[in-house]
Amino acid sequence: MGRTVISVTEAITALGGTKAVANLLGSKQQAVSNWRRTGFPANTYVALSEALRHVGVEAPPSLWGMAEPRQAETPPLRPTSGKAA
Repeated sequence: MGRTVISVTEAITALGGTKAVANLLGSKQQAVSNWRRTGFPANTYVALSEALRHVGVEAPPSLWGMAEPRQAETPPLRPTSGKAA
């Protein structure tokens, strides 16, 4: 994958701007412009994520107001004795 955007504005720009995103989704340009302040609506996640992937860009789920998975701590490996349990 290419670069990762960290804001809605960057994502919209990567997709060609407000008009292009509005056309892609069948939305009004004013709505897309408002997303720069409010974040993407969750129901646009699949379409926009796919469109971004198509242009080699990744975006975190947080741009859609979604929580990102926490990194689980990996417990240290314990040496095995070689015996079956």
